[in-house]
Amino acid sequence: MGRRGVGAVAAAGFLLLLAGCAGSGVTTLTEGDDGAVLTLEPGAEFEAVVATNPSTGYSWVWPDGAAATVIEPVGKPRFDRNVEDAIRTGSGGAETWRFRAVRPGRETVRLEYRRVWETASPPARTFTVTAEVQP
Repeated sequence: MGRRGVGAVAAAGFLLLLAGCAGSGVTTLTEGDDGAVLTLEPGAEFEAVVATNPSTGYSWVWPDGAAATVIEPVGKPRFDRNVEDAIRTGSGGAETWRFRAVRPGRETVRLEYRRVWETASPPARTFTVTAEVQP
């Protein structure tokens, strides 16, 4: 199969993945959605999918998570290695954080990409989404 065939198969798979997610009722955000404002009902869930490479020492953290009252995490973040780089040691991928709206209000979720031991340094990247949970 040539490059175009592989690309077409990958695109078709991606569309099927999106179709499956659409039925799940979970909104998926990527780094291109940084700064987005979501309007949610209590119980609604959303995911933040952010690029990462744990072999560099960097990881995503939610520093304000302990103080969250409107949004709560669902499970632990999941790391998925890039398929095309899966055989290479130290390859990157994506980290998926899932959140649930638990009560009416407005809350900003700010994820920071940093080395945890470099507390005095600013994060290398950030991802922010504001959730407005309707009564």
